Amino acid sequence: MSSIDNSLLSLYRPLNEFLKEHKKLSFLEFDYQTGNNINLFLSSANSVNIDEVYSIFEKINRTIPSIERIFKKPVIHLKEEEDIVPTEACRTIDNKTITHLAMHPENWQDIKDEQAVPRNLLTRIYLDNYSIYENVLFVNTVNNILSFLKMNIRMMKDLLDNSSTIQMNYLDKADHLQFYLALAKLHTSYVRNFNKDAIKAIKLINSLLDCQKRISCQLNRPIYRRNYKLAKNVKLKSTNILNMQKDYHRMFKLALFFHREKVVKEDKIIYDDEFFKSYFNYCMCLILFSSINFSFTPEDDGIIDTEQLDINLKYKSYRLNIKTIEDNEGFLLTFYKEKEYRILLLPFSKEVIENRRNLTIRHLLKYDEVNYLLPFYESRDDSIYLSINNLNSFRRIQQILLKGMIYSSIVFDVCPFCGEELQKIGHDEYFCPSCFTSIKKKHCPIEDVDYYESKIHHFSITANKEEIDNESYYHYRNITQIADKNSFICPRCHKVHKD
Repeated sequence: MSSIDNSLLSLYRPLNEFLKEHKKLSFLEFDYQTGNNINLFLSSANSVNIDEVYSIFEKINRTIPSIERIFKKPVIHLKEEEDIVPTEACRTIDNKTITHLAMHPENWQDIKDEQAVPRNLLTRIYLDNYSIYENVLFVNTVNNILSFLKMNIRMMKDLLDNSSTIQMNYLDKADHLQFYLALAKLHTSYVRNFNKDAIKAIKLINSLLDCQKRISCQLNRPIYRRNYKLAKNVKLKSTNILNMQKDYHRMFKLALFFHREKVVKEDKIIYDDEFFKSYFNYCMCLILFSSINFSFTPEDDGIIDTEQLDINLKYKSYRLNIKTIEDNEGFLLTFYKEKEYRILLLPFSKEVIENRRNLTIRHLLKYDEVNYLLPFYESRDDSIYLSINNLNSFRRIQQILLKGMIYSSIVFDVCPFCGEELQKIGHDEYFCPSCFTSIKKKHCPIEDVDYYESKIHHFSITANKEEIDNESYYHYRNITQIADKNSFICPRCHKVHKD
């Protein structure tokens, strides 16, 4: 599981402070504050200097050939140990072997002609010792490289994701009618400055990913496995091997650079109660913001109690209740049209870290679906990536809203995406001519249950299969996971069913 760095922690705290002073807000006031004082998007990628990252990466990249050679053929020392082995496995016999056998009759097999026939013998064996200082430092340096790559890959992905999201096309029907209004409220105008760096970022992220693959494929080698635990805290010191052996010397120069420039910053705070509370409040505000900008309006007085949320919303013939449950453990979204469908959203917390499996089992007895809101990406069906530095977080919540609206329907007469009239175009398949939403009821033959699939009608992905890593390709109109260019994964059995 990933850790949260200090810069990210600091982004959530101002929201926590704001809600301490505003415990109750009207729906209109909340909508106003999201465009002024409540910051639901503060990209940490704004502080990224691509040229600086590229400069550091160049130093790493020049060292990679040496690192690969050390992985394949490290300097090792032979370690001598004594062991008692069966006679047939004994390769070295000396005076100590004879003396030990004479003093330990339990190692005798028999006595013939007044001489002991040995069963086991004491011998010297020689083992490869990978845990010399130079190799421990090597593993420490490799870990620092991987941390640097992981951190900047995440930054570049967020930068490119945010940059592509705000490309304005007002004639495009792929996004929701209120999509651009939502972007305006999230203060995204300054993110456009990153468009000039988009080409640099694409080249850089490809290089970072390639470097990460080259190192990751070597991590099962003995030099890494045997020194991983030893390499947590290593003090730098010069040795003959580090000075005289060419590959180790290049690695040592990179380790000195990492230490001097503090390229990999240590996380002083990992997870604490303040972060959990701040992230909970962020998720609450994001759910409300996403609902407002998915055309939902308050059904009653529209007062938002930020300490104990319980609010009724409506859109056309759809009803939605959002409330906190069980000492603010999570958020229950109850959808209703012709039937009720309940989705529980559990924000990242200590309980989620320690007891996730039991939480899922317990809550699935009461609710139709349980999802976890996480501040980092995780490739699990029940995980939703919501981060204050990722602009598409609110669209992932809207994806959940779309799913709840579809599953609460029996009669498909109103498009849950745009509110216009749906047309039936096949057996259990419906189409909206206004926004091109397609909804189809499908059957899982393995689990023998029905499920729904949604997409943009006649929409094809042009990207390569390996490039598809999130729902942005379908503009978050899919409520099932993408398998490849134009097929989806069944949420029941996690396989792809052909039509």
